[in-house]
Amino acid sequence: MADLAVRVEGNPVNGHEASDVEIADAWIDHTYRYRPAGERSAAHDDDPAWWAIDVVMDLQSSDPMRALEIAFAIARKSTDEWVLENLGAGPLETLLRDDPTLLDAIQIEAASSAGLLEALRSVWSSSMPDETRAALHRLIGP
Repeated sequence: MADLAVRVEGNPVNGHEASDVEIADAWIDHTYRYRPAGERSAAHDDDPAWWAIDVVMDLQSSDPMRALEIAFAIARKSTDEWVLENLGAGPLETLLRDDPTLLDAIQIEAASSAGLLEALRSVWSSSMPDETRAALHRLIGP
């Protein structure tokens, strides 16, 4: 895994030692800057907030519940359509594909999170089990 050393509030820390809120904020910052050409300047893996993308990708397999909590924090904090689309087509899609049991927690959170519902509309469910796909479509509607 890449070196995830970053500065959080002026102190160097390992990305995994950052709080979920710090990770969510950095993930939002990076994703907000990484838009198609013409909308905003493209950010890449040399972006100062890229570490948060790395941390979330790592947590998706090493600690899926923490990755899900960070995804919930992102959905609560951002109303930006691009950020929410990337949350759905990125971490949420991967988490649901790899562990369909997370749908229970997602359904509970989605009841009070318009941002999460918006993000879920960007999940590509074609690689999910039929039951998961059907439950997801019931949750987000037509």
